[in-house]
Amino acid sequence: MATGASGCYELAGGCSLIPLAPFHAGGEKGEDRPSPTSNLRLPGRGDSDPQGVAGVRGEKRGNIVLAGFMGTGKSTAGRIAAGRLGMAFVDTDALIEAEAGRSIAAIFATEGEAAFRRLEAAACQRIAAQAGQVIAVGGGALLDAATRAACEANGLVICLSASPDEIVRRIGDDPARPLSGSRAAVERLLVERAAHYASLPHHISTTGRTPERVAEEIIRLWNAQR
Repeated sequence: MATGASGCYELAGGCSLIPLAPFHAGGEKGEDRPSPTSNLRLPGRGDSDPQGVAGVRGEKRGNIVLAGFMGTGKSTAGRIAAGRLGMAFVDTDALIEAEAGRSIAAIFATEGEAAFRRLEAAACQRIAAQAGQVIAVGGGALLDAATRAACEANGLVICLSASPDEIVRRIGDDPARPLSGSRAAVERLLVERAAHYASLPHHISTTGRTPERVAEEIIRLWNAQR
């Protein structure tokens, strides 16, 4: 494993990336995060698995694609699930920022949402063509028909959800999230995207659940597809 110029770990044998952005459990701001390389450990190394949800590395190909609104825990739970399954973890928002050399908020501010969506579609479709990854995509990524088709063709798509109260608590007024804001703004976007999210094939509510529990549910769905 090497560290690439983009500031991400590069996995041998492929170009899947694990962003070096600091990580914190539970999606809360201001907490220390473990090293992103922690998700590369194999099941059974120092951890018991009494519920049989660790998964087995290399048993099947394809990806797990985590969709859903911002603040639903896609990156946090996805990183945990990837570690237990021995899969790479990719956060497409972080990948876009690394490749563009600027934040998503800056892209929105200088080029507009349409420009960001083009970058997002290109990144998601490229990553979806690979295999053996847990991919956390942006909240609006699968609104693009071609991106959704690419993700569904080579992966298990799971929509994570949370209550408006929980989402607002998790994201607050985060300047790094250009579409975040007041509770009213969150509720408006949730209503606008409700039919889209409902159309996705698998669903997990993260309200009141720890990231570890959500990761277990992700792995159960993955194992059920064998």
